[in-house]
Amino acid sequence: MRTEIQHKIDKINIMLENAMLKLNFMIVSGKAKSLIQLGEGLVSLDSDKYTNGGFWLWDYIANEIFYSPLFCTSLGFEYGELGNGFGGFDRGNAAQLKVGMDQIKNLVETKSLEIFTNFIDFRKKDNTILKVECRGEVLFLNNKPYVILGTRRILEL
Repeated sequence: MRTEIQHKIDKINIMLENAMLKLNFMIVSGKAKSLIQLGEGLVSLDSDKYTNGGFWLWDYIANEIFYSPLFCTSLGFEYGELGNGFGGFDRGNAAQLKVGMDQIKNLVETKSLEIFTNFIDFRKKDNTILKVECRGEVLFLNNKPYVILGTRRILEL
């Protein structure tokens, strides 16, 4: 069983993870012309090292997703193999994904800057299950949803 101190350390690590990824996002967002450039800019800043399960970016308007190298390899895929569609998330438990999508939809509708959290079981390429905690937030540009920035924390290997 986890101790109270371990839970506090986890919370601090989550705050640092989100802060570092968001800082890196701000650094590259002014230079990026596309979601791929934005994602690759984050990769070039070693953004994966701040997570233990990788990160993802969802261009809410174009409905494209960028998966980081660690996101891909944690599911047993090569970087880029999941493409820019929902292939990475299609490997998640549908009912658990719906909970997360409902959270995101609510954040978009209310223009909230809150961080969402969701627990999802992902099916890896070899069909084993990877349990993760997904977190993220909707980033707005001109008062419209621009990108949803998310991270994954692997809970069980």
